[in-house]
Amino acid sequence: MPASEILSDVRALTRYNGFTKLASARFISNLGNGITPIALSFGVLGLPNGTASQLSVVLGSQMIPLLLFMLFGGVVGDRYKRNKIVGGSDILGSAFVMVSATSFIFGFVSIPLLCVMGALFGILNALWWPAFSGVLPGMVFDFGCFDGRNDCYWTCLTPLHFIWIPIVISFFAGVAIEIFYVAWSTSMQHNIPEESYSRVVSYDALGSYALAPIGLIFIGPLAEQIGTKNALFILAALVFAATVSALSVREVRMVRNKT
Repeated sequence: MPASEILSDVRALTRYNGFTKLASARFISNLGNGITPIALSFGVLGLPNGTASQLSVVLGSQMIPLLLFMLFGGVVGDRYKRNKIVGGSDILGSAFVMVSATSFIFGFVSIPLLCVMGALFGILNALWWPAFSGVLPGMVFDFGCFDGRNDCYWTCLTPLHFIWIPIVISFFAGVAIEIFYVAWSTSMQHNIPEESYSRVVSYDALGSYALAPIGLIFIGPLAEQIGTKNALFILAALVFAATVSALSVREVRMVRNKT
């Protein structure tokens, strides 16, 4: 997309009363979201007798409630004001993250405490995710960007996730994920009614991450047994196989946006 069109989209979006605040808030939040798992990983592994297995348990404690409450979050996102759900869950979530950070700073950290804070954060994330997924499409609808919605998404979201990525391969993986997210979100927005969008997003997220707790729980012990390098090769092969399997479905390849 030409740079002039990107600048035009940015200028158009900044005229929307809430866009600048939303973009600034998401930048700060995503900065924290990018740093937190890295800091948490080093923190857990840096504990006396800290192991990869303990890290798996801590990370899994957040993912499990996220999945359990995801469908409930979709219903809430369609029935109540999404902006208030997003703001409220972000504020409460930051408080739980602060408790975890404080426990490391003042020396009262423990694996059970981190698991409880992670579980509470996962519940809030289950409310946040479907609601936020419906906030930006609503803004784009109101501002008349439906036909170029994927451009608006690219303009708004691509700067938010490329933070603290130290490896070139990870950078390109991030670019690929963002391109996928733009295409997938655009297709969903063109084909799903706005009044049920959050619920559909919750089903999509549940299907995408249903097995994530199993992976988080077992990846630590697996890496300890066969080595991190071998574990990464196995995971890369699984990702490739899953992608090819999805593309083998004709309905996925032939999906078209409504105009």
